[in-house]
Amino acid sequence: MEERPWGGDNGPFIPSLRTLGAPLSEGLLRAPERAPDSSRIMSSEPPFTPPTSPQGEPSAKGLELQRALARACENRAASGAELVRETAGVLLDWLALLPEWQGLTEGAEEIRSHRAGEWEALADALDCGLGDLREAQGWRGTVANWLYTIDQLIEAGRCGEYLAHDHGMSVQEFLAEEMGLWLGGAGAGEARWNGAPLSAGRRLPDRAQCSQQLLGDLERGEVICVHGYSDTVALALEAAAQGGLAPEVIVSEGGPDLGGRRLARRLNKAGLHVRFVYDSAVNVWAARADRIWLGTEGIGAAAFLGLVGCAHLCEQARHLGVPVAVLASSDKLFPSGWSLATPAWGPSLISLQFQMSPRLDSSI
Repeated sequence: MEERPWGGDNGPFIPSLRTLGAPLSEGLLRAPERAPDSSRIMSSEPPFTPPTSPQGEPSAKGLELQRALARACENRAASGAELVRETAGVLLDWLALLPEWQGLTEGAEEIRSHRAGEWEALADALDCGLGDLREAQGWRGTVANWLYTIDQLIEAGRCGEYLAHDHGMSVQEFLAEEMGLWLGGAGAGEARWNGAPLSAGRRLPDRAQCSQQLLGDLERGEVICVHGYSDTVALALEAAAQGGLAPEVIVSEGGPDLGGRRLARRLNKAGLHVRFVYDSAVNVWAARADRIWLGTEGIGAAAFLGLVGCAHLCEQARHLGVPVAVLASSDKLFPSGWSLATPAWGPSLISLQFQMSPRLDSSI
């Protein structure tokens, strides 16, 4: 079998729930197990609809994808990486059920024109299917990068960049290859990804690696203040404990979702000394901290998104001279041209999870 230049799994695209051709090596990201959910089951037999023109078919398929992603759009507790793994799996399932849009053509210009039409049809379906997800979850840096990669791949396909590599493949197989790489399939590897669609490299970085860059600066018994829940911060603190640094951790409630409670329980199970405090008192406790660690869902050119209370906490730390670090992996960096924004539901539903604070200067 001829190898594909972008480092995919080199296996045929199977029209069923996607199983990547090669086993995942230890440490690579895996798609979460998904229990059957009637709201997300997509049938190859479409429901009855009035006859439509060929141009109407992509929109019908787009609505099917939109329905399949409805639960992901409403999920406000999952991290960006968890949402990307879930939605990439849903998108693979949807691609497997798409009809083949290829036709018999002869001549280079006819092939190019026909291929451009196929990419345009797929783009129309994705515009419809991913629209709600863009609005509901596109404020997360990881989700924004995933969507941006899809946009890049579609645009490259429209411009004919993959004509020399298709070998009779359907356009949806190119997108399926990229989704497989986001799920950590063969070809992703541990190498640094250059950001180009279909190129080799790990899409979702290992958040545990972030902690290794911090441990060298820590001294044994330091007091670290944390606001709310962050998986990256939790991994760093657990690594510090395993390294014998025995940090004492001050954990605040973390806004309306009380994510700090979840973090405090996790750290307590890991054997760390944890002091759980109210959000209203975290500024007082910050004066006793040696450093403050914050998590984030998105980093822009000069700002990052933080939980409610981050702005006040950072101002207090600046006044006290307590260093503040935002712990984040590279997938939290927003793509070029994308602007940071709080979620649409944030300003009006202040009692719900992850209401975001104002933008904060990244040089803190």
